[in-house]
Amino acid sequence: MRLGTHIVFAIGVATLSASYGGASLLDVLILWGLVAMQQVLIDKLSHEFRGRYRTPLFHSFTGASILSLALASVPPALSPIDYGRSQVLMFITSLLLSGWSHLFLDSLNPGGVYVLGKRVRLARIRYDDPVANVFFQVLGLLMVAYSIALHLGA
Repeated sequence: MRLGTHIVFAIGVATLSASYGGASLLDVLILWGLVAMQQVLIDKLSHEFRGRYRTPLFHSFTGASILSLALASVPPALSPIDYGRSQVLMFITSLLLSGWSHLFLDSLNPGGVYVLGKRVRLARIRYDDPVANVFFQVLGLLMVAYSIALHLGA
């Protein structure tokens, strides 16, 4: 999928996860910035093609997970706020899920992703397919809307 689609969908996944993790509005805003950075890094640092396919640097569960854990350590390390265990766990969980959402979307493309060193694809949808991109962007926005409704209802 296109980078914008990855960002919107991953923000939806992360926001939904964070809403169940008791995130504050500030936590969610920080999370959105980290998720956008994560999605850009996954694409920009591992779209060096060997032949027609992505390199496994971050288009693998190992690579995406390591990047996600590194980004999850940023708020507790740099913030003057004393993050509790549950907030740290919320950042870790939300960023892992958003990183894996990138892999899910790319597994729908012909290039696939790497699982245990093997290239895997679930479908052959072109990355620039307008219907698929709009569908996953809308799904991401619906997850954000649902998360807001959950938070307001609490």
